[in-house]
Amino acid sequence: MIKHKIFNPLPNVENQEKTNIIKFLYENLNELGYNKKNIEKAVEYALKDTSSTIGTYSFGGFIITAEEEDGNIVGAVVINRTGMSGYMAENLAVFIATHKNYRYQGIARGLMKKAVNLADGNVAIRIDKNNPAIQFCEKVGFQNKYAELVYQK
Repeated sequence: MIKHKIFNPLPNVENQEKTNIIKFLYENLNELGYNKKNIEKAVEYALKDTSSTIGTYSFGGFIITAEEEDGNIVGAVVINRTGMSGYMAENLAVFIATHKNYRYQGIARGLMKKAVNLADGNVAIRIDKNNPAIQFCEKVGFQNKYAELVYQK
């Protein structure tokens, strides 16, 4: 049976739990080209981890994991608060991943629905326009409202 575990920016998040989340996300997002350092930054931001520079300046957020009874992580979503209430979405779904052996079983859908319900305010997600995950996000309830144009330096 899969259970959800919520990690808020509280001082009681153990380093081993944080390490396990980062490792899980890296192993399951690496195929999309995400590097471990950026995953670590998003996790530290969500947890307001003051042992890192990014966490010190963070608005916080939360992380939800989907775990087997033995504590093995099979899915995770990282939500960062933006601090932009009123003119942008208050939350950004930075990462969502499911272990390859558990995909298409509703785990990501359950994580995302729980995240949207837990978040204060709107939740945005950035997805490459050619990524098939757009269809998943639309099924969960996200709407394609804006085009994002990025000037890359």
